Amino acid sequence: MYKMFRPDLYPKLIAVVSNAPLAAANLIPDTPQSGPGVLPVELTFCGITRLVQARIVNPKPHSEGWEFDLLTEVSLKSFKLKPSSVLGIIRVKDKVLIEAHVTVQKPKP
Repeated sequence: MYKMFRPDLYPKLIAVVSNAPLAAANLIPDTPQSGPGVLPVELTFCGITRLVQARIVNPKPHSEGWEFDLLTEVSLKSFKLKPSSVLGIIRVKDKVLIEAHVTVQKPKP
């Protein structure tokens, strides 16, 4: 299965969050966390970029910003990847869980 990801050509999975809507993410400074937020994420996986919605978990505010984990489940087929099978009997599920740790910091003046 590892070969399917072609690590020689695509050594990194890239997740980009830009212009994040803080209200939707439940990451507004000086307000209590009311539950898991959601952020739009541009996910580049094996050279293909898709917009996905990722849940925010484990948010930790600090004086310079926030730290949190993003979780999303994606379909391998949506990234043009075909899960392998062994003798047509054992199959790999199409859905995989992607997790990324994010640190957001206020810009320095």
